[in-house]
Amino acid sequence: MINKSKNKIFNFLKWTEKWTKTDMVYLAKGGFWLSINQVFTTLSALLLSVAFANLIPVEKYGEYKFILSIFPILAIPTLSGMQTAINRAAAKGFDGVLMTGIKTSVKWGMLGGVASLFVSLFYYLNNNINLTLSFLIIAVFVPFMDPLNSFGSFLQGKKKFELSTKLNIVREIFNTAVAIISLLLTKNIVLLIFIYFISRTIIRFILLLITIGKAKENDAQDSESISIGKHYSLMGIIGIIAEQADKILVFHYLGATELAIYTFAMLPINQLNGFFFKNLSVLAFPKLSEITAEELKKTLPSKIYKYMGITLIISAFYIILAPLFFKLLFPQYMEAVIYSQFFVLSFTLVPFSLYNTALSAQGAVKKLYNFSFMTSTIKILLFMVLLPIYGIGGAIATILLIQLCAISYLIFIFKRI
Repeated sequence: MINKSKNKIFNFLKWTEKWTKTDMVYLAKGGFWLSINQVFTTLSALLLSVAFANLIPVEKYGEYKFILSIFPILAIPTLSGMQTAINRAAAKGFDGVLMTGIKTSVKWGMLGGVASLFVSLFYYLNNNINLTLSFLIIAVFVPFMDPLNSFGSFLQGKKKFELSTKLNIVREIFNTAVAIISLLLTKNIVLLIFIYFISRTIIRFILLLITIGKAKENDAQDSESISIGKHYSLMGIIGIIAEQADKILVFHYLGATELAIYTFAMLPINQLNGFFFKNLSVLAFPKLSEITAEELKKTLPSKIYKYMGITLIISAFYIILAPLFFKLLFPQYMEAVIYSQFFVLSFTLVPFSLYNTALSAQGAVKKLYNFSFMTSTIKILLFMVLLPIYGIGGAIATILLIQLCAISYLIFIFKRI
């Protein structure tokens, strides 16, 4: 009976390939585990957001969010692009790149620790004890926390989606439990920051050891992977700054309370983006690495427009249901509803990000340099102009405008790979 049902599902998936022009069997197998993973990630984020919305004052949450927004900038020297290189190398059978990439990231990450000490000194001179102590804590953990998370990229490159999902679920349950317990025990920002970083560093180290024991099959090295990782990292620097610029500028111009409102306005949409596009991107990357650019040009555009039909329907439902959603879960953040409904427009355009995934998979480093630098620079400049004038609405309008510009440019360079 079970085998008969499996055969029917298999035949149905093969039949749908006539319309999707995609390996639906691969997508279903990998997508099942990635969807399970994203369900846990989404539920964890929801539980944490409810906890933060109800267990900590709005202004304190804004300060907490500001500190965490500075961290990715301090972590730039840890070479975030190395994870993409590890993914790419693992897909090609070069398992040894995992540890080589992590060691390289940690070594460079020491610069981030030094930078955090200077930030701490700045706030000490400005008599802000919370930020002084928080950035002292970050100085200790910044070289290690993100590089240790490379186990996920490695497993995705190996197409070991089941193991990746199980480890990520363990990580999410652990992180969520620790965060909620800490919120119940203390409202002290410095203590919450310390718990955040030490708990995540420890769990990532443990999961990395498990990954090495269960999935690493060889010590083969790829001579170009570390170089590619550095290129991806350099290419992404201004993008990382642009990604955090809105939150930093909202805190600077509007204050901690407005940053908290802005964060909750974006939270549901970011989870939607993660649930739908992140899974699709992770599944697509190994496949896109294996096929030629000419084949991509023929097949990818039509798939993207079909996926966009789905995001349009979901966005329409969200606009209708958002007020009820906020009233039930975040009643003290009802001011964020209108901004969240506005921001959902970004979700409709998410499928176009597959062009970026395709270009990364094809190793189009120079073309992506131009893309990242141009869009991120314009994004930062628009934030600086529109945010002080139009507030949160100006920040969201900037994101949507940049997204449209980015899509146009991605299509342009995709046609020329």
